[in-house]
Amino acid sequence: MAMARLLLLGWLVHVGRATEYLSCQALRETALSPAYWRPAVIMDSLDLSLENLRPAPVDEEVHLHGLCGKIESSFFEWQKPGNDGGEWLATTESAEISINTGHTQCLLTGLAVGTTEPTMRLQFEECDGKAAVIVMLRPQKGGMKLVQWICAVSAGTDLCSKAAAAVGHSSVSVTSIRETLDLTAFNAALAEGLLHTNARSACFENLHWFTAQNGLGIAEEEWPLLMEIRKLLAPKKVPSMPVEVEVQVSEVCFLNCTQQWNLQKCGALPAAALHAPEVVTPKPLEVPQSAVLSRERLEKFGEALSDSETAPWMWLLLVFGLMIGIFFAMLLFPVFAYKEIPKRPLRYKQVELLDASGTTVPMRMAR
Repeated sequence: MAMARLLLLGWLVHVGRATEYLSCQALRETALSPAYWRPAVIMDSLDLSLENLRPAPVDEEVHLHGLCGKIESSFFEWQKPGNDGGEWLATTESAEISINTGHTQCLLTGLAVGTTEPTMRLQFEECDGKAAVIVMLRPQKGGMKLVQWICAVSAGTDLCSKAAAAVGHSSVSVTSIRETLDLTAFNAALAEGLLHTNARSACFENLHWFTAQNGLGIAEEEWPLLMEIRKLLAPKKVPSMPVEVEVQVSEVCFLNCTQQWNLQKCGALPAAALHAPEVVTPKPLEVPQSAVLSRERLEKFGEALSDSETAPWMWLLLVFGLMIGIFFAMLLFPVFAYKEIPKRPLRYKQVELLDASGTTVPMRMAR
């Protein structure tokens, strides 16, 4: 595809050559803000040239699963950056989205919005390597509603209120948050074709980077707020972690959520795309109809106790339950209390013992 070749050429010109590579130890020990994902910093620091580019295997299959649904904001936790800034990054352990590269399955562990460039990134871990799917963002009428979902994940902070104050008049309310994010539009952008970059090094596991060739439209009314959020989080200095790598580059395509294939950009539909391998869904944290407290339940209970509206009622319920427990304990105490068995009084009997000499000796025997 011509577009992919132009994108790759632009990347090579933009990155240039690094003057000095980090050692593997320095790569591991370099401190990063919580708002940065180490694999993303490594990929952004790549020194690409024709010397370290290799063709990717032609029979390598890639499959994405779970991008035709919605993700809940309650499953994500915002990694608030420090004073040095960073990306908008939220991590998760519950979203049932995965990517298969060959025979390896990677699970979704985070969603990030770039601050140096307007991008959205899904990042995957818990496999033999790390993977990410990246798409460039642009304003579009009727586009994806992203900002209110970001505000839902960032609830309890002043991030969105500061952005709204800086923007001024806006038709988007940052207090009326959106609990779910529909990924259908994200999937549609990926279905237009992806550039797959696989970076290999002696210092880290394989990094699979999938960059969408088409952008993702964000609702026009949300765009100014999104740009202001990026500006508030923008880093004072962008971290760099140059390392020597060998890179494979290829083009891949996916079926969209309506099982349509872009024949013009992707060519004939391969048979493997129609018969994607079965993916084992990760075991959910919440077990239906289970009396065992899961981590998710404990987190929800903690949120309810810290919320200013629900906390008084929760504490009242806890105190009421405690009082009921004490009341029943006092009622049942006499039933289960230890009862001492009364001892029978001792009775004594006076007897006389006659010895061989004929002398009588008086004795008392207890009965």
